[in-house]
Amino acid sequence: MTIAAFSGMGTTVTVGGTTFKAISITTPVLKRGAIDVTNLSSPDNCKEFVAGMLEAGDFSMDFYFPDNSVAKQATMLETLEANYTQAFVITFPNGGSSTFNGFITEFAIDAVAAGDNAVKGKLTAKVMGLPTYSPD
Repeated sequence: MTIAAFSGMGTTVTVGGTTFKAISITTPVLKRGAIDVTNLSSPDNCKEFVAGMLEAGDFSMDFYFPDNSVAKQATMLETLEANYTQAFVITFPNGGSSTFNGFITEFAIDAVAAGDNAVKGKLTAKVMGLPTYSPD
């Protein structure tokens, strides 16, 4: 089976109903832990492991603040301070999507400088449970 490549332009990110103008995103990455069960009888003097639990890691994005940035900042800071779990939806331009729940661990506004510069921010979240992937 051949999977066709597609452009990331047009990808949208929604956090708890708030849509962002994302510049870049890092999607969750599934990892399985390894449990060391090495013992004095382990064969060939080698470590032994059994499969541990799955973890989806972190999600992060850099984004531009739109015109309603004060309201968006207040909403995200409230979410961060109150430990709210949010629904995250990444929708790709080919129609596919990734959906997961998580809580915000970082929300920052980048340095603002003189000149032709847009105000940018960064959001990072810890993913809870398994993300759901929907193909195009």
